[in-house]
Amino acid sequence: MDSNKTLTYISAWSGEPSELTLRIAGFYQDGSICIESYEDWEPFGRLTVCLGNINDPLKSYIDVNNMPGIETLLKDSGLAKPTGEWKVSAFCKYPVYEFNLDELRKYCSEDVEKFKDVFNIENDQEKDEGDIEYDD
Repeated sequence: MDSNKTLTYISAWSGEPSELTLRIAGFYQDGSICIESYEDWEPFGRLTVCLGNINDPLKSYIDVNNMPGIETLLKDSGLAKPTGEWKVSAFCKYPVYEFNLDELRKYCSEDVEKFKDVFNIENDQEKDEGDIEYDD
């Protein structure tokens, strides 16, 4: 993580900035990407949440409940863009975002390469959804 860029997240609760490193932690049972953030090597929060029915390794629900303001940061940094899809769970409306692997590589380059290998992604935004396998 040392050679990768950090992302400045301003907490909507405290107003304090946090310099975050990102990590692709794998993927959820629904096939969506799982992205975690760290501050000073300590877990900070997950940017994504599993709510089911995505079936696309580059898309995920964004955890706006626990990381308010994260949508603006994702859009402004070019890391991800909204798809217009969303799901309500526990009084919160979670939007679906599609991640840009070229931009994500700047924050967690080794993880992006591993992720591309797992999902057989040749060119960053091209994927073969037929290659996705799920553990029972």
